[in-house]
Amino acid sequence: MTRLDPDYWARIKFLGPEEGGMKNLPESHLAAPVKIEGVSNWTLLVEFLAEPTAGEDVPALVDFLADEAPRELLKPNTRFQLLQGNSVVAEGVVTSGEPAA
Repeated sequence: MTRLDPDYWARIKFLGPEEGGMKNLPESHLAAPVKIEGVSNWTLLVEFLAEPTAGEDVPALVDFLADEAPRELLKPNTRFQLLQGNSVVAEGVVTSGEPAA
């Protein structure tokens, strides 16, 4: 996976399997359907800056897969959900142009 646009930083927290989350978390990157601002017909590319652990925030670079996606939604403090099928497996928030420590 290529490095994503550094303007789109987020913090993502995966739900544990007991909460309906994934049993096996991705190690470095993920492409998943996203629900953001009530819109759920786009795929979000995620590149993690650390290996995700269920229940803990992990910093990540994010961007939409499609060129025509509404990037104006990727503004600071925008909350989103990553989906697997119809199930929410992670929750995130767009931060800023700098990764959170």
